[in-house]
Amino acid sequence: MNALLPLVQAGLLKPNSTVTWKRRGGQVLTATVQADGSLTTADGKTHRTPSGAAKHHTGKPIDGWNAWSLPDGRRLSDLRAAIGGSTND
Repeated sequence: MNALLPLVQAGLLKPNSTVTWKRRGGQVLTATVQADGSLTTADGKTHRTPSGAAKHHTGKPIDGWNAWSLPDGRRLSDLRAAIGGSTND
């Protein structure tokens, strides 16, 4: 199962919505939430977890749950906590 699926099923994330990662130095990355709970990065690659999508950009392990956020500023970890889930990938 893709990691964001429980958030999509709970209505906290909508398919085709965009999440962003504002990195140090001003770089802003985007990814699109898919109906199956995966994330597709701007280069068209699909990832099962937020951390996988973040690692794709850096080549290093990154806590994607805290990296990616919604337009209103909430992080994916905030949404997962709202449904009582763990943020471990």
